[in-house]
Amino acid sequence: MNPRTDPRPRRTRLVGFLLLVLLPVSASADADDDFKLARNLFRDAGDYATAAQLLAAFIRNHPSAPQQADARLLLARSYARSQRCREAVPAFEDFYLGYSDHLEAPAARRERSDCLVRMGKFGTAATGYEDVQRLYSEAQYAAGSLLSAASSYARDGDLANAIRAYQKLLADYATKSEARRGRYRLAQLRFASGDAAGALALLASIAASGPGSEEARDGLLLAGNIHLVLNRPQAAATSFDGLHTAFKGSAQSDSAYLDLADYYLARKAYDDAISHYERALEGIEGDMAAQARLGHANALRLSGQVAESLAEYDELVRPGSSVLAQAQLGQAIALGKTDRFGAAVGLFLQLAQTPSGGPPSAVTAAAVRELGALYRRQGDLARANSWFRRYLDDSERFAGAFPESTVERDLVRLQLAQVRDASGYYDDAVRRFADLGRDPGPLAAEAQYGLAAAHEGADARRLAITEYGIFLERYPSHPRAAQVRQRIEYLREYTILDAAGLARALSQSYIDELSGTSRQRIRLNVARALRDHQDFANAVRAWETFVASYPGDGVTAEAQFYLADCLYRFSRQRQLEGDAEFADSLHALALQEDRILADADAGRWSRLARLRLVESMAATESDTARTRVLEQGYSAFLQQHPLTEETTEARARALLGLGDARRMAALADSAKLKEADEAYRLLLVEAG
Repeated sequence: MNPRTDPRPRRTRLVGFLLLVLLPVSASADADDDFKLARNLFRDAGDYATAAQLLAAFIRNHPSAPQQADARLLLARSYARSQRCREAVPAFEDFYLGYSDHLEAPAARRERSDCLVRMGKFGTAATGYEDVQRLYSEAQYAAGSLLSAASSYARDGDLANAIRAYQKLLADYATKSEARRGRYRLAQLRFASGDAAGALALLASIAASGPGSEEARDGLLLAGNIHLVLNRPQAAATSFDGLHTAFKGSAQSDSAYLDLADYYLARKAYDDAISHYERALEGIEGDMAAQARLGHANALRLSGQVAESLAEYDELVRPGSSVLAQAQLGQAIALGKTDRFGAAVGLFLQLAQTPSGGPPSAVTAAAVRELGALYRRQGDLARANSWFRRYLDDSERFAGAFPESTVERDLVRLQLAQVRDASGYYDDAVRRFADLGRDPGPLAAEAQYGLAAAHEGADARRLAITEYGIFLERYPSHPRAAQVRQRIEYLREYTILDAAGLARALSQSYIDELSGTSRQRIRLNVARALRDHQDFANAVRAWETFVASYPGDGVTAEAQFYLADCLYRFSRQRQLEGDAEFADSLHALALQEDRILADADAGRWSRLARLRLVESMAATESDTARTRVLEQGYSAFLQQHPLTEETTEARARALLGLGDARRMAALADSAKLKEADEAYRLLLVEAG
């Protein structure tokens, strides 16, 4: 066949030409279809995971397709919306670095930072937000980016950069709505850093520049709460009143009613709390009304109006109540206060049940704590110990998930230590009190007091005195300070110093009696031993027996003097023990013995009795009258007893007391200082 007339070469060339023309069109059509499918899955179906797979395949299979930029952006967004931020962040970077002129590049930068925030990388996110503002400072989203940057810095703990970003926002975008929100957040930061005045000034400027804005509403609530933190309830009430007027019915307004009432309740100003909860019930229109009624019931209970509180709790424990569990807790506490012990325990046990394995709720934890306190008040220390231990075990097991604060946990630790002390487990109580006392918290003083009391209960007298002394050094103005001084006085002056030594002295008197020592000498030695070892109750009996048995004897005056002395001390001991009536009776007997001895003119012991009468009479007077009685009494004694060899001892005591009395009187009359010097000078002269 003639090649010129053969049609096959022509057909081959035609097919090749068509392939060259049509293949790119077919490939382009495939790329377009692939992109549309992936885009539709992303945009219409919301199937971000599948869209991400298709977009990644599209980018890989069609590197020169015109949709590459859009595909990379959609891929990054698909990762972000399917919670794959670790892959989204580099995908966003690839997009805006590779296509910096793309209209969506600024949005991609912002979305990358959004992902970093979700990953907890707040510092890196903040830098990214600031880059958006710096690169596109005139764009409408620039102010919002700077606001996000400041917020991210704050969440990262970088307060200096957060404040800088907020200040830049206020300076560069003062007229933008974001500036108001930035001013509000800056006020929060100022307050958190201790600048309450600066925070209040910023909040006031928000209210002045945009009185109807959301930021003004939030600012009035924040300003009021700042005043509450600063213990300025009147200023807080003024701010809250502005909130009630301008934004009545808002959640912030309702919250303000409760915040002010809660403030008074926390400070135990129960009458004020009750009145403010009543005002809240009148003003709140939303769901917070039940919380206001619950607060009102709690305030009534804490103020002692338990019956009235139970009536309100009854209304709040109806089915469907939004505060059912909290109301049941308050009801159980109130029942315990009204001695309806069984009903209270039943409710507490119901509330104390917890789901297996999970942390307790706030109500459950409080119920366990209050049940332990109820058993303690009832004197059932074993059950109180059990419930307090369960509370503390739960707090350790669940740590950060435990719903109650460190203060509440420490209070239970203190109560458990007190229960252990009252149960006689002094070593365990000492350990628990010591652990609590190491932390300088609000309960450290009570822990220190408990530590000393536990040592006292364990008969560790010296340790108790030491710990009581530490209490006075650390907390000199504490309400317990006077009580602690009395405990130190009691332990030092009115407890038996050495029980074993006293037992040996009494045993020796029995041996002496068997050895033929006179009964008079034995009785005198026993009375002296009892007094020296501070067993004043028995010493009084011993001296009384001696005085009655040997009237007119040479040592009877001495015995009578020490009888009165032991009566004075025994009187003070009973006073410290709380038996005031018996103490007064003993004091009257002591005065009577001193008067008898003072009138007997029995030499040295009579003179000492006269001086002690002056001091005993002065001790019953007020401070001003006491110094006057002492001065007059000592002066009269010195006039009645001129200086002789026999009166030297008594005059020295009188002159010293006179000088001290005049020195104390000089606090009100400076002229008394000169007279005090004269008394001291005469004392030195007579002492030779």
